[in-house]
Amino acid sequence: MTEEGILLRITIEMVGQPKAVLLQALKNVSEEIKEKYEASDIVLSDAEKIGTTLLSAFVEMKVRVKNYEELSNLVIDYMPSFVEVLEPNKIVVELPELEQSINNFVAIIQKLDKQLKYVAANNVILQKKLQELDKNSSKQNSLSQEKQENSKKNKKQKKSRKSK
Repeated sequence: MTEEGILLRITIEMVGQPKAVLLQALKNVSEEIKEKYEASDIVLSDAEKIGTTLLSAFVEMKVRVKNYEELSNLVIDYMPSFVEVLEPNKIVVELPELEQSINNFVAIIQKLDKQLKYVAANNVILQKKLQELDKNSSKQNSLSQEKQENSKKNKKQKKSRKSK
């Protein structure tokens, strides 16, 4: 690695299944990062079970980016769960570069917020529909029970008429 730019240690975590697919996805991400940036010390973890059905694995690596813009693009594109800046101790960022980075982050946050609100609204609608179905099901059960009871009463009445 050259000594210019910003040296990072990043961790990218993924969750999924089956194990082979999960580990291959992490390898693919590692290869993609190696093609775009200077990357070294790549360590791929083994998959560990989380919950009842999913697996989790991560890859840790050192990455050197040219500048702050590349750093923010790396974070946006690969969403590492951990970023440590190893060097330099001080980074000077030009205002346009900082503004672009902030606007990129804001755009992503707004998109995620919109998606979250959409999912939340759909959840409310689905809950209402489920409650309606439950009410209708309860009404159907009540009507069915009433019909059964009426049928039994009618049979008893017919029997009592025949016996008279």
